[in-house]
Amino acid sequence: MNSQQLKLFAVVTAVAALLFAYLAFQTSREQQARQQLLEAESLQGPSHWSKAVVALTPLPQGQAITEAAVKLVPVAIAPAEGFTRLEDVVGRTPVATIGTGEPLTQRHFSEGSDLSRALGEHERAVAIKVNEVVSVGGLIGAGDYVDVLVYVPADGRQVKLSQAQVALERLRVLAYGGDAGAARASDRTAVLAVPTKDVSRLVLAANAGDLRLALHGARPADAAAPLPAALLRDLDRTPVVRAPVRTREEVTVYRAGEKSRVVK
Repeated sequence: MNSQQLKLFAVVTAVAALLFAYLAFQTSREQQARQQLLEAESLQGPSHWSKAVVALTPLPQGQAITEAAVKLVPVAIAPAEGFTRLEDVVGRTPVATIGTGEPLTQRHFSEGSDLSRALGEHERAVAIKVNEVVSVGGLIGAGDYVDVLVYVPADGRQVKLSQAQVALERLRVLAYGGDAGAARASDRTAVLAVPTKDVSRLVLAANAGDLRLALHGARPADAAAPLPAALLRDLDRTPVVRAPVRTREEVTVYRAGEKSRVVK
């Protein structure tokens, strides 16, 4: 083989090497693209799958959730009350520990009962024991407004000093009777929304005497008429019988020719 043939063979070999390298490169790129597509499909799941936020690490109770601790992944069956956005859970505090891989749901972030959500910022729910007489014939209901009246009896001979007065005005009824969880009709309770500063006042009134609830009307103007306090003696209309007033009289008496006056 002469030098020209060797040169030609070297050129053909180089071209072939370049061709094989190009084919290998293209094959590698196609395989890599297919692998990336498969990975993407595995992450996205089939088109009919849903997405849910799951925990990547255990999420302790009472600690705020960070973005690195959760991930949005495809799931075949969407959890009830689950989350589909990371921003809906990041920064929130679970009320129970969440395990790794567990979908996050609304129950992990319970915001309290319906009753607690009905309270204002400076209100407390206080239950008082009532019956049909106390509770306006048992006809009051959640959303009504009532005044709490207390009757305080006096002791012994001072019974006429017994008094009735308004302990608290215009309290909102949160629940009554069965709505308040009473097991028996005789154990009915009324749950009232009481301003924080007046909670102790209501407790004292409940232990000092008998309570009554006075229902407000639906018209707002009804709230402008406070109920005055009253004493039992104010209700005593027995007429006062006064003893007759005796007037003094002068009588002239004559004795042995002497005249004198006697006052009777």
